[in-house]
Amino acid sequence: MTTLPVADDCVSAADSQAVPFLRSASAPSTPLVPVEGTVLRLRELSHADADAVLDIFGDSRTTRCYGSRPLAAADARAVIDHARTEARQIPRNFYRLGVALRDTDELIGTAKLSLASPSTEQFVTCNHRAAEFGVALDPDHTHTGLSMEIGLLLGVLAFDRLALHRLWCLLLPTNTAAIRALDKIGGFTKEAQLRHFAHIDGTWHDMLQYSILEDDWKTLPRNGTPE
Repeated sequence: MTTLPVADDCVSAADSQAVPFLRSASAPSTPLVPVEGTVLRLRELSHADADAVLDIFGDSRTTRCYGSRPLAAADARAVIDHARTEARQIPRNFYRLGVALRDTDELIGTAKLSLASPSTEQFVTCNHRAAEFGVALDPDHTHTGLSMEIGLLLGVLAFDRLALHRLWCLLLPTNTAAIRALDKIGGFTKEAQLRHFAHIDGTWHDMLQYSILEDDWKTLPRNGTPE
């Protein structure tokens, strides 16, 4: 199961200097979403996706990868409501997008990108132009070779369109499918194993931290994904 959980956060005014459209009170003239690939697209979620979102997050094969319990129908609708609310924010700091088959628009997963809030201590700024990301796929579409394109489409959004510098994620060590996906995409570095970083149902768990930088991204083959 390819599931990369992320946390919600926000971007500060410091990042608006690096991402020009964030300084404006209006939306950018060129839409950031959708992001089109050869087989898949990243698009906004709609209320019509409720059943598909429930198929993804209501399945224990998905949620056990990041230590969560399956969602109920009301939870799935709440996920969509939150995504749509965030999509209307200016500046927009949080993206939960649908991963859909390009030919049929069938929703097979979601991707999440949360722009980090930079923190400054004297002359050092951390989390500048950074975001945490995550992907969850319908169990029926795992192990189908789609992880490469999903990763590239997220990279287009993060690096090419949002001008970010660093993407990172946290994984349970047991989430071997997600780890394999990162290896397949390439460009990712395992930075750390954070001991007892997550507390799930009364049990402590280590987490693995991976990242990719914009310089790493520039070296990757695009395989037909947009520039």
